[in-house]
Amino acid sequence: MSTLRLMAQATDSDSVSGHVAGRSGATVATALKKVEAFIPTEAVGVYVAATGILLPKTAIELWILFGIGEALVLVLILVGRAEAAKQAGKNARPIPMGKTIELFLLASISFTAWCMALPKTPFDSIITDASRIGAIAVLVLAAVLPRYAKLRGLIE
Repeated sequence: MSTLRLMAQATDSDSVSGHVAGRSGATVATALKKVEAFIPTEAVGVYVAATGILLPKTAIELWILFGIGEALVLVLILVGRAEAAKQAGKNARPIPMGKTIELFLLASISFTAWCMALPKTPFDSIITDASRIGAIAVLVLAAVLPRYAKLRGLIE
């Protein structure tokens, strides 16, 4: 999902949509789709492209790419907030910083679980069966995040 659309949801409450990337299997794929909807699309694209181009061989290289992805999530949320405020005009109420922080936390948690569920993940260096645990985390988040976001007024 684009960052601007994610930030617009903070004020407009549009419905969330996303696309599947990562694991096979209908249940996990559906769950990934729901969780990925909370992550700025650009962060996912950069992470996937960077791992495909650089072909990291060590855990440190994977952790660096993960860190870049997380930093990009934060930057894109903040830029999206500024873009949404600019589009809304001078008379519009700015998106509250608390809501921006909440969106960042949801996006960061989602990005972490999404990365953990991938077959080659930096989490392999610290957790046995990281991809399986990540897949379970994605399933749990897919059940909880949309309801939480709706309850908090982050999505419609």
